[in-house]
Amino acid sequence: MAVFSMTGFGHQLEDFPEGRLSVEVRTLNARGREVGVHGSGLLVDEAACRELAAGRFARGKVDITLRFEPHDRARPDSVPDFIEELRTRISGRDILMQEALLARLIMAIEGSTGARRTPDLDPVTVLAAVSGACEKARGHRLQEGARMGEAITGVLLRLREHLATIEARGPVQAQATRERLERRIAELVLPQDPDPGSAVGPAFAREIAQMADRADIHEELARLKTHFARIDEALVSDRPVGRELDFICQELLRETNTIGSKSVDSGITAAVISMKTGCEQV
Repeated sequence: MAVFSMTGFGHQLEDFPEGRLSVEVRTLNARGREVGVHGSGLLVDEAACRELAAGRFARGKVDITLRFEPHDRARPDSVPDFIEELRTRISGRDILMQEALLARLIMAIEGSTGARRTPDLDPVTVLAAVSGACEKARGHRLQEGARMGEAITGVLLRLREHLATIEARGPVQAQATRERLERRIAELVLPQDPDPGSAVGPAFAREIAQMADRADIHEELARLKTHFARIDEALVSDRPVGRELDFICQELLRETNTIGSKSVDSGITAAVISMKTGCEQV
């Protein structure tokens, strides 16, 4: 299944004999699903609009806005022409009308035109327009999701490259840890002691084993590979995976930080820094 973004926009126009209906659908990220219908005075079936949107969007905040523009509404750019027409019609009569009076008359006409009750619209056609806007918003979310999926895939590719670097440098780190422990043991054992092993008591041996275990990164590498496999599975699943990906990325960052705290190798440290940057980009 393709990755969907949570943000989207869709716009649908529908013509009626009385005017034009404009439907806008905007979606945003949210924990659950919240659908709002704003009719601007239109008599619309809000419950049907919400049910229709719920069938298109499983989660997120969805705002549906409907506006109706009558065809016969007076336009501001027609006012000068209207004044000139009135002057022509009253010319030659004993009627004196000032421009201010004409302007007030036009404003009154426009106000009465705009205040008329919006005609009842066919509910089937209105729902069809809402459905079209929802589909366009869904398509917009799909396009945004495709770009997000490409970006995530690119970041994961780089993270896997850094993981391969860390895995390849693992033996180098193990060797460096052994050499460091050998130097410490050599410093503690007296040169004239015929049996160097006698200086290493049980407690000291346990400490050496713990130090070697703390430097081992095999478990972290195995868990990182498991997390990458879970991300691959999530990206092709048919369920919402935003929260799941967020949790997995937190686990990736946790394991990466653990490897960084154990690192005594400059190559591993550099790869860890790059991985931490990549985890924050997912």
